[in-house]
Amino acid sequence: MLANGIKELLDRVRPTLNPITATLGPSFPSGHATAAAAFYAAAALVLGRGVGKHGRALLAGAAAGIAVAVACTRIFLDVHWLTDTGAGLFLGWAWFAVCCIAFGGRRFLRLGAAAEEAMHEADVERRRVLAEGSG
Repeated sequence: MLANGIKELLDRVRPTLNPITATLGPSFPSGHATAAAAFYAAAALVLGRGVGKHGRALLAGAAAGIAVAVACTRIFLDVHWLTDTGAGLFLGWAWFAVCCIAFGGRRFLRLGAAAEEAMHEADVERRRVLAEGSG
C-alpha cells in the first residue's frame, strides 16, 4: 500500500523503450523491488531462528542478493528506472526495519523477543506478589 500510495502521489513516467510500459501506471518506486526487499528480509529472519551467526549472515546475504536481482530484472526489462528500483529496495528494507523495531523492541532482529520479555516481566511480578503475600 505504501509503495502504491507513493506511486500515485509522484506519478513518475516509466521508460518508453518497452511499449508495454504505457499500460503499467506510475513508475516510482518499484513495487516489485519493495516487496522483494521486505519479503526476503522477513523470510531470512524467520528461517534464521535457531541458526548460528554464520547461517544468519548467509541468509541475510541471500535475501539481499535476491532482492537486488529482482530490482535488476525490472531495469533490464526496461519497465523501471534505476532510481525507481533503488527507492523500492530502500522502502522495502525500511519497512522491514520498522516492523522489526515495532514487534521486536530492543532485540531488533529476534522474532518474538518483545513477547518473551513481557512474559519474563510478568513472571517476575508474579513472584514478587507471591513473596509479599507469604511474608
